[in-house]
Amino acid sequence: MTSQPHLTRHASVRSQQRSIPPLIVDWLVRYGTRQAAQDSASILFFDKASRRRLAHDVGLPILRALAPMLDAYIVQAADDVVITVGWRAKRVLRDRKYTSEKPAAQLLRHMH
Repeated sequence: MTSQPHLTRHASVRSQQRSIPPLIVDWLVRYGTRQAAQDSASILFFDKASRRRLAHDVGLPILRALAPMLDAYIVQAADDVVITVGWRAKRVLRDRKYTSEKPAAQLLRHMH
């Protein structure tokens, strides 16, 4: 089993303020879909494929029970430190005509 992801003080405070449990942060690191963001950071979130991988490992009943928690996201630095956490207010739009950084940057602007 892997250790818990390292969170900055900011991420730890946001996690508590936004009621995002450590289990969800851990699942995002292990199962979440990664999308490039600014400054070599990544946004990790649950999409259909990552939810399937998670359901395969933890079981569908657990996934269904925790489904409302799966709208969380994390921003992770290049050194794998979690910078911040939050709840997605909108779908993550992934349009192939944009660079990998543009949709993630837009997502961050809309989520603050």
